[in-house]
Amino acid sequence: VADINKAAAEALAAQHGSKVMEIDAGMADKNVDAVLIATPDHLHAYASVIAMRAGKHVYCEKPLTHGIWECRMIREAAKEAKVATQMGNQGTSYSPLRKTARYAASCSAVQRR
Repeated sequence: VADINKAAAEALAAQHGSKVMEIDAGMADKNVDAVLIATPDHLHAYASVIAMRAGKHVYCEKPLTHGIWECRMIREAAKEAKVATQMGNQGTSYSPLRKTARYAASCSAVQRR
């Protein structure tokens, strides 16, 4: 876990049985296969490209980019590094939304046949 807020990083690492490290150390660590980018929005593309160039697979929170140029930079970095990438939207993990989806799936009108 890497975070500018050391206390938050330590709490999250303890919760998940992980360790705290500086971002540069994480990018250089051969035991780190992938990173989750959850920086402020304007840094998503920049952080993603740095991680990919370090050979890390990347899961990045939305928005991935703020323009087509950033999209193209990410595409090229992923292609060159041969890493997997994914953009995520944690909103779909929101408990009320998941409950609603389960309810809708249980209704006979929307059940798959």
